[in-house]
Amino acid sequence: MPCMMQFLEEQRTRDERNHKLLEALDRVDNDLTLMTAKTDKLNALRVSFSSSFANLNSKIWF
Repeated sequence: MPCMMQFLEEQRTRDERNHKLLEALDRVDNDLTLMTAKTDKLNALRVSFSSSFANLNSKIWF
């Protein structure tokens, strides 16, 4: 019976560790999603700005 108690305690410890790892992985996944959205938005703004600047520049010189 002591072996079973030890096994159950070790299993509980493993379960807690796995739960913490899954929470950390979820946070990383959420952070990655947020960073990807911000990167996409910045790229769209960069393209828009470059296009506007090129358009403005062509009107000034020609």
